Amino acid sequence: MRVLIVGAGIAGLSFSAHLQKFGIRPKIIEKAKSFEHIGYVLGLWSKGFDTLAEFGVREKVEKLGYESSVFNIRNKEGKITKKLHFDHLIKKYGPVILLHRADFHELLQSLNKNVPIAFGISVEAIKQSESTVLVTFSNGEKEEFDVVVGADGIHSIVRNLVFGTSFLHYAGIHGWTYMVSPRFSFPKNASEIWAGGRFFGVYPDQSDKLCTIFAKKMDAHAYRYNNHADYLKKEFSDFGWIVPDVLSTMTDESTIYHSTWDEVTLDDWYKGRVVLTGDAAHSSVPATGMGGCMALEDARVLAEELAANETAIALKNYAEKRKDHVDMVQKQSEFIDFLINIESSFGMKLRDFLLRFIPSALIVRDFEYLLSG
Repeated sequence: MRVLIVGAGIAGLSFSAHLQKFGIRPKIIEKAKSFEHIGYVLGLWSKGFDTLAEFGVREKVEKLGYESSVFNIRNKEGKITKKLHFDHLIKKYGPVILLHRADFHELLQSLNKNVPIAFGISVEAIKQSESTVLVTFSNGEKEEFDVVVGADGIHSIVRNLVFGTSFLHYAGIHGWTYMVSPRFSFPKNASEIWAGGRFFGVYPDQSDKLCTIFAKKMDAHAYRYNNHADYLKKEFSDFGWIVPDVLSTMTDESTIYHSTWDEVTLDDWYKGRVVLTGDAAHSSVPATGMGGCMALEDARVLAEELAANETAIALKNYAEKRKDHVDMVQKQSEFIDFLINIESSFGMKLRDFLLRFIPSALIVRDFEYLLSG
């Protein structure tokens, strides 16, 4: 079987690893010229990285990452309004690990040593027949495949070419990610400040840096600043806890990554012999921390189906097996995002009051629902 994987991120590399165990060696292209910058901190539930258990990944992930069992929600001043304990879920489903995305990506690359990645190459055109897919690459070359897999992320070129451009939606939020080498003690657990359309999160890992995320609810084109540090120092100057310390370390603009937060929703993940996986098929705001897990689960199911069935049946089975659970995760992400971004004073007070008195186990139960699917 001739398989083209477009995109060498988590979705593409994990899918490639699974294909190889069935004797299928795919072709991988990646539009980036190198892997110089591979994101920040990634949250992985064992449900996700256990899809790679047969490759001995779990032990490596646990060694590289930081096991998190407590999650704190804080108000603007930094006071904890809710402490969520995940011990019950960890005992039942395995740990949740925070690790640097680059470390996990390097681990996935090690599972693909026999499959070269063509960097700096993208797709210009896709033409399908009943039996093949003819792909024109950005370097002018053309090649036929039995299946083309779009694993090229939220701004998927494959999705745009085959499915159209109407499936990417702005989620109403701008975000800034910043890795800081703090001059203060690290928080031991992941924590987030929810403050009226503004958000600050910290996510420790095993490295000597701390991943921080700032976010603000605003219109898509409302942000027109070139200096992210100055904007963040002004916009979040009234936040307490460790926020002033984090802001004081912002001196290099190149260390602050800014983006809009977008969502992708499609009813159909495949068309003919072209199929989407990971963020290319379904991207949510990062409220549940399950985006990486979703991509890993997609990869295993898709590879198993392609190895066991004729292409049309395989793609149909893949979508049917995965879509309901992914839809559930997306809806939960939207609900948590709604709670985070309540802007009215009354709404925030009501939310914080309810969080204070609703048992932690009742809130954590929603995550169990996602993990058991």
